[in-house]
Amino acid sequence: MRLLAFVVSDKERESTLARAFQRGLKRHGFKMSLYSTEHAARTTLKEPCVGMIGVKSAALFRKCRAEGKTIIDFDKGYLRHRMNNIGGVKNVWEYWRISINSHHPTDWIGTANCTSDRWDMLSSQYGIEVQPWRESGDNILYCGSSAKYHAFCDLPHPTEYAKEVVAEIKKHTRRRVVYRPKPSWRDAEPILGADYSYENERIGDALRYSWCMVTNGSNACYEAIVNGVPCIVLGEAIGRPISSTKLSALDKPKLASDAERLQWLHNLSWCQFTEKEMAKGLPWEVIKDRLDHGD
Repeated sequence: MRLLAFVVSDKERESTLARAFQRGLKRHGFKMSLYSTEHAARTTLKEPCVGMIGVKSAALFRKCRAEGKTIIDFDKGYLRHRMNNIGGVKNVWEYWRISINSHHPTDWIGTANCTSDRWDMLSSQYGIEVQPWRESGDNILYCGSSAKYHAFCDLPHPTEYAKEVVAEIKKHTRRRVVYRPKPSWRDAEPILGADYSYENERIGDALRYSWCMVTNGSNACYEAIVNGVPCIVLGEAIGRPISSTKLSALDKPKLASDAERLQWLHNLSWCQFTEKEMAKGLPWEVIKDRLDHGD
């Protein structure tokens, strides 16, 4: 029997998520134990697979990987819908994404060949219409990430990194540059050489006049690609498999074919799940064969 651990903080939404995943595992005949982040940080967990949430646990992530464990990483889904009440916990994300040994399942999405049924269901349910690639645009939108993400990926401070990226962007294009920091990151500030997209501006509005979006790891690349705005991905953001990866491509970014973009969406839909689906064991059916450790 495969043994798993799930490390959670004292936030109720984390323990609720972990218990839903635990119920799903039980349906498949597997056992999972819950541990606090404090306990996991000071001991070596006996389980070969460890679940954890978000990028705040960078030190714990590295510790478990150094111990040879497989990490099942959970974070906000790419479909950013909130639920008012799940199991008594208010204002939580409806979908949670799952990645193995990384923050984003980028590599898996780039090689998987999933069927269309789940994407068809999600796009119909939420009225998602994939737009044709944009043929014009006045600005380059740079979408930043949080300080926790930068620490997790060993990147410079987000503001310093943004300054470097904006300076490099301006070497390759005459288009206006717009800097959109992660909306929930409270320490963000405007930077010289770029217009500023404030936290109350919706991503759809920021993308409206964009020729291209640049990011290292922001989920905003999903919104961009669905809305027909090509991306340049400098890190592990989910859009990398169908995007350019060099700023030198700014004036002529990669435009994936319709078939490539749809396959990317099909694959992406199979790495995010609701808590109800977790409790039924659906994500385990999807990820179990991708884990490093045998039964």
